[in-house]
Formats: sequence, C-alpha cells, structure tokens
Amino acid sequence: MPFRDRTAWLIALFFACNNFVFYACISWLAPMYVEAGWTASHAGLLLATFTLAFMAANPVFGFLSRDEDRRLPLALGATTSLAGILAIVLAHRVSPYLAVALLAFGTGGSFALSMTLPLDNTRHPEETSAWNGFVLLVSYSVAAVGPLAVGQLRDASGGFRSALWLLVAVSTLMLAATPFLRAGHRKNAIGEVS
Repeated sequence: MPFRDRTAWLIALFFACNNFVFYACISWLAPMYVEAGWTASHAGLLLATFTLAFMAANPVFGFLSRDEDRRLPLALGATTSLAGILAIVLAHRVSPYLAVALLAFGTGGSFALSMTLPLDNTRHPEETSAWNGFVLLVSYSVAAVGPLAVGQLRDASGGFRSALWLLVAVSTLMLAATPFLRAGHRKNAIGEVS
C-alpha cells in the first residue's frame, strides 16, 4: 500500500471528494426537492436525470482523455460538478434539471477518469493493485460520510442550505487537487519507468 506516496494520497483525495458528492446527492437530492415542495414523482425524475447524466459522462470523458496527462479533463469534470452544485445552492428553482445534469455529468466524468489514475502512476500489476486498493479504501471510507454529513447538517439547521455549501466546499477541494494529479510521476527522464 502506498501510504507514503503523495500522489497516491492526492488521487485518493480527488476520488473521495467526487464520491462524497455523488453519494450525498444520490441519497438526498430527491428528499431535498420534495422538502422544497416538489411531488415525489418529479423529484424521482430529477434523480433519474442525475443518474442518466452521470452515465452519459463516462464515454464522453473517456473520449476527451486520450493523453496520459488527464489533469485538464479532470479539471473540466470537477468544474462542471462545482458549477452544478453552485447552481443548485444559489438558484435551486431556476433550471433544476440543468443544474442537476451538470452536477452529475461532472461527477460521472471525474469518476471515470479518476479510476485510471492508479494505472497512470504505477509500474507493474502488483503495484497497480496495491494503489487501487489504497485509493478505494481511503476514498470510499470518506465517501460513506457524505450522506450522513448531509443528513446531520439538514437536521441541525432545519434545511439543506448548509449541507449544500458543504458539497460546494468538497467540490472546490476536488478542483483544487487536479493540478497535482500528473501522470507518470515514477517515470524517468527518458520515459522509462524507474
């Protein structure tokens, strides 16, 4: 396990932030809009929009990321996700389907690309397996807190506003990590793995 590798921690952080937002939204998006006065069927349709946009992002971001350096498409995904959550926070009644689709498209694209980052930074299958295990352990442990944190903030404040600002903060942290997610940090000057 790469416990002492800075890049492995950065990958885990990015993946954790993305999954934190994803699981919080999957859990609370529909209840949030029901609480705002929507019918359960309309809130369910909004959640279906989230799921479809998340799935649609995978092939699109796969196509956009043909280089080994995935920082630009990762930043695009994080920015799109952040734009979606900000639109929900600042104007949740204005184009909610578009805001939710942006949020989901960004998290879906970021998810797909972040799964490849351990492959980009390791030398052999055993090392890749260790990095994958490490990244998944750290990120899903953090991501599991997402729905609970949103629920606790909602209960403590009586509404979802503070919970949504938490998701803005997590999305901002995800975006801030992208410049440091360079690929092949273990390659030497002539391009061979060291």
